[in-house]
Amino acid sequence: MKAIIYGAGLFAEYLSYAISNDSDYDVVAYCVDHEFLNDRKEIGGLPLVAFETVETVFQPGECDMFVAVGNNEIRAQKCLEATEKGYKLLTYISSKSDTWPNLQYGRNVFIGEGSIIQPFVTIGDNCMFMGVRLGHHTVIGHNNVLSGTFVGGSSTIGNNCFFGLNSTIRQGVTIGNNNIIGMGCAIIKNISNDEVYRSTKSTTKSEVPADRIKKAYLRY
Repeated sequence: MKAIIYGAGLFAEYLSYAISNDSDYDVVAYCVDHEFLNDRKEIGGLPLVAFETVETVFQPGECDMFVAVGNNEIRAQKCLEATEKGYKLLTYISSKSDTWPNLQYGRNVFIGEGSIIQPFVTIGDNCMFMGVRLGHHTVIGHNNVLSGTFVGGSSTIGNNCFFGLNSTIRQGVTIGNNNIIGMGCAIIKNISNDEVYRSTKSTTKSEVPADRIKKAYLRY
């Protein structure tokens, strides 16, 4: 089956490579809105065409589409527009991830390599997972991005949320809609909608020179 990737950034290139090399799909083109073409005609040897007219070149029914954009709202809008054009939205689950047969998931879902998802997990449409750990009986809504996130069992995540690297959700916690959970945050209680969390811990530069550390601890 042939696939088209919506997007022209590094995220789209990564998803395209994974889908091409680890699924039955053959990625044949990229597309973006005409205003973002910037005179480019290809990415990595594949044609880059305007989304507004993509169906005249790569017809629905012959190609499925994956929307590879990091912004949740834009990705959701382009998924809607792609389906209105008649495209089926594909889902990719890496063979290098660890999932169970009763995993339930929607359209335009990406589960990247290194992800571990326990049984009885439900995932909505248009979610991106890179290196996540999802505990059993977790329910995740639509239009979410989780990167290196640990989610305890029986947790619930709403819609349109972003979780930064190494963020952690305690088991049984409910996360509302439209939240941003920053890198390294630990959420241990329920949170509502439209909230932003950031870790107060920061990495500081040591005053001890690197060569002194090497001599003291890295002699062998």
